[in-house]
Amino acid sequence: MFKVGDLVTYGSHGVCKIKDMSEETFGEETKSYYILHPIDQPTLTIYCPVNSDQSTLKDIISEEKANLILECFTKPTDKWIAHPSARYQSFSSTLKTGDSLQIAALANTIIRKEVDLAGDGKKLGSRDIEILSSVRQILIEELALALSTTPDKVSNRIVQLISDSSTDSTMPIAE
Repeated sequence: MFKVGDLVTYGSHGVCKIKDMSEETFGEETKSYYILHPIDQPTLTIYCPVNSDQSTLKDIISEEKANLILECFTKPTDKWIAHPSARYQSFSSTLKTGDSLQIAALANTIIRKEVDLAGDGKKLGSRDIEILSSVRQILIEELALALSTTPDKVSNRIVQLISDSSTDSTMPIAE
């Protein structure tokens, strides 16, 4: 059980601070809730049930796991899904899992694609940029906390890891 003041991650909202706990009635049911505020949106209030099997509320990852996650950026990527709507749906589903390793693999795929496109004078599509922005909110902030550094330094480290490991700029495309 978490306590007031804890930093946690919560689904697609990323790192949040537990500001309070309270009994709330939504509909006809009264439950205990954590009252969360995302650290990058402190005015947003989120109510998360204290006792829920479906909650994605979890502890901030350890430094050891953060370093393991960074290793994902030295490995080949998942296949790029050619169809934009299917890609967006797949990427969104991955974000909703809240699984740091899966989100890191997703980030690796998108960032490598972004680098590949930039080499051809092109850019990511708007939906891919939207997903990458969410990835940064969810993953980069958590890695920064776990590694006692800043999100900018984590982003720079990821770019460096990708750059150092890039031997072939071609990316397989899945249909």
